[in-house]
Amino acid sequence: MKAIVAAVLLLAVIGAAHAQQRTAEDRYLADRDRAIGQVGDGAVDEAKTEAEAKARAALERQMRSIVGPVAPAGFGDGALNLSTLFKGDQGFGTLDGLVFRTDERKREMIVTTRTLLTRWLAGHKAWWPEEAMPAEPGAAFRTEAFWNQAIDTDAHITPFATLPLDAPGATAHAVVGGRSQDQTPNEANEVFVAAVKGERAFIAFAAFEPALAVKSCTAEREAAEQKVKALGEGARPSGKAAEALDKRIESMREKAEQDFIRCFGERAPKEPRWRDVAKLAQELYGLMR
Repeated sequence: MKAIVAAVLLLAVIGAAHAQQRTAEDRYLADRDRAIGQVGDGAVDEAKTEAEAKARAALERQMRSIVGPVAPAGFGDGALNLSTLFKGDQGFGTLDGLVFRTDERKREMIVTTRTLLTRWLAGHKAWWPEEAMPAEPGAAFRTEAFWNQAIDTDAHITPFATLPLDAPGATAHAVVGGRSQDQTPNEANEVFVAAVKGERAFIAFAAFEPALAVKSCTAEREAAEQKVKALGEGARPSGKAAEALDKRIESMREKAEQDFIRCFGERAPKEPRWRDVAKLAQELYGLMR
C-alpha cells in the first residue's frame, strides 16, 4: 500500500512540474508573439530598436528559467537563440531556446525543451513552400528545412550525408554539411547534431579542418558544370526559344548540384576523414545533457 501511495504522489509531483513548465512556456510564447507584433512590422526606428532589445532581454530571462542550468562543458554562458524579433531581418523565427558558444564560435549548442521544439515545428510547418516541416522531431531532423530555420545563420546549410550516431533511447540525428551564399559548396566542413533527450532538446554544430571532400564527386560535378557553361556561351536564340534555353540551363545546373549531393552521401563514408568526422558528431552528442 505504501508503495502505491508513494507512486501516486510521485506521479502527482511530476504532473504538477509538467503543468508549471507548460505554463511558463505558454507565457514565454505569448510574450514573444506580443513583442513581434509590436516591433515586427513597419519601418524600424530608434524607439522600435530599443523596444526590441528590451523584449529579447526579457525573453532571455524567461528562457533561462524554462531551460534551467544546462551550460555544456567548455561553452559560454549562453544567450537567447532569437537574434531578432523584426520580421524582415535575416534570422527571424529561429528555434526558441538558449544558444551556447565556444570562443570564436567554432562550436555552438542550442538547448530548449521537447515541448518548445514540437510547438516550434508546428509553427514552421509551411515556412518553406517547397519543403514542409514535419511535426515529429525525428523526421524534422532529416530535412534541410530544419537546419536552416532552427539555426541563426547568414548562409544556407546543405546537409551532405548522414553520420552514424550511437544514441540509445534518444531521438537523434547527425549530418555532415557545409554553408554557402549561393551554390552548394564542394566540401563539407561542419557537423550538425540534433537530439531529444528526456524533456530537453538540443542542436549542436561544430566546424572542422581539413574539410571533407570527395574528389570523384567534385570531378563529376565540374564536368556537368562545364556542359552548362558551354550551353550558355553558345549562340543565343530569341523569343520563346531563349526562354526554353534558360530553363534548360537552370534545370541542368540544379541537376548537377543534386547529383553532387547524392554522390557525396554515397561515397563520403569511404573517405579516410569519415571516421574523424563521425567521432566529432558523437562527441557533440555526448555534451547534450
